[in-house]
Amino acid sequence: MVKPLEGGSRGSRGWLLGGLAALVVVVLVAAVALVIVTRDHGGGEVFLEPASATGTNPFTGSTTTGADVTTFASTTSITGPTGTVAGGATGVTTVVGSQVGLYGGTLNNASCDREQQIAFLQQNPDKAQALASVLGIATSDIPTYLRGLTPVVLLHDTRVTNHGYLDGKATTLQSVLQTGTAVLVDNQGVPRVRCKCGNPLTPPQPLGGDHTVRGTEWPGFSLDLTVVVTGEGMVDRFGLFDVQTGQLFWRDVGTSGDHDTLVTQDEGGRESYCADTPGGAVDKLLAARVAGDRVTAAMCGSTVVLDYLFALGDDFARTLTLRACTPAGESFGTQAAQLCALSNNATLMVVLVPRSTLTEWFASMVIVSDGGGSTGGATASCGTGKPWVTPTTPAEEVLVQYFKALNERTDAGYQRAFALMSPAMQSGFASLSSTGDAEQGFAQFYRDHLTCVTVTSISVASSPGDPEVSASTGIQWYEVQFDDEYSSPFPAGSGQLQPFWKVQADPKGGARQILGSATGL
Repeated sequence: MVKPLEGGSRGSRGWLLGGLAALVVVVLVAAVALVIVTRDHGGGEVFLEPASATGTNPFTGSTTTGADVTTFASTTSITGPTGTVAGGATGVTTVVGSQVGLYGGTLNNASCDREQQIAFLQQNPDKAQALASVLGIATSDIPTYLRGLTPVVLLHDTRVTNHGYLDGKATTLQSVLQTGTAVLVDNQGVPRVRCKCGNPLTPPQPLGGDHTVRGTEWPGFSLDLTVVVTGEGMVDRFGLFDVQTGQLFWRDVGTSGDHDTLVTQDEGGRESYCADTPGGAVDKLLAARVAGDRVTAAMCGSTVVLDYLFALGDDFARTLTLRACTPAGESFGTQAAQLCALSNNATLMVVLVPRSTLTEWFASMVIVSDGGGSTGGATASCGTGKPWVTPTTPAEEVLVQYFKALNERTDAGYQRAFALMSPAMQSGFASLSSTGDAEQGFAQFYRDHLTCVTVTSISVASSPGDPEVSASTGIQWYEVQFDDEYSSPFPAGSGQLQPFWKVQADPKGGARQILGSATGL
């Protein structure tokens, strides 16, 4: 069973905007919207560690450069009130440390000076021995070990086991490191050293039941909105988001920024940015989910967004397509909040930020509400919920592209659909626009009448008496069957999409376009 958001009401615009207002304080470059959770069990204390605070029992002085951390730093101190969370277990999200977009940084600028840490520990052999014991290495291996770690900045409040230094020994406490904390991670992306204090870090212990939170909470903090990082295989590089520009860049493992490179293409050679409109970004993100393409999705959304979308049950998400996105009525700096209607009647709230310019949108937060009481299966994608046909010929592909573009109900979608028609067919829509603009008339026509459409089958239709139809021209009539819904009937014909469509798909590589439609042949 898929849950849209733990504890949230469903289908309410007010709830979505309220959730956005509550969460925006943690939506910085890649915000956390935790909707699929596991449970910790046990009890104990957890200590809050703001990004700007030295923390408890530091091993070393601060080795942060300041360039990365100042974007996120808090002025609060951990010597604040203590609160107790009672009853039940604590919700956490586990993320893989090697995932693209989990961490941030600044292009060509390390957030932590490893050589300074090495020099300090060499001058303090007692602390070096304690640190080595925590990390499971020999004291003599500390320089090599630290030089093999990679400086990054946390983009999510992160739970760790934090080890301080007191009375000649390493101490142990469960901590939450605030978003914006500079850390060193190993070649699996697991945090190993906190740069502000030099404390070694290990994975957190289970925490649940009645437990105590010690320290002053920063704005937007919730123990349920924290992540636990795990390692699943070594990598050669990390995909980081620049905390100043929002651009994605690669940083090789064990380097300090001197070999950073901007991501200009994904692993398949495709353009790296998500889309040139917020609606287009959502559409590409959903398409990547349906296709199971995490590489493309990583270029469009933060790690937690990806984790959520890819964790959705296939019964709910396999046919997700976008109907329309509208501004949510709120904006936060360069971030654009959008409410999007999906093909299965779910509502998507997404916060988008421009990656580097206003033509490259990136999804930083996503919440899905199914619009009803049950989340155990898909509601109708459109009409009776039949799936899209899989095109097998160029002509079928033209028809599928045309109706999928209409189904987006976005300006970009209408433009793509309009471009797939022949000039003669396009000109027929000029009379529907007050300015005589055919493309504008086309968009307004379908926006006013067609709510959604799914093409369920395409077959070749007989076309007696049509001299254009021949193998040499590549022109053929096709019968198309739809699952469709309308806000109002079309003003002519049957009031619905016509079943017969003429398509030119020149076998010699010429124009591929829709030439016309008709009610029968």
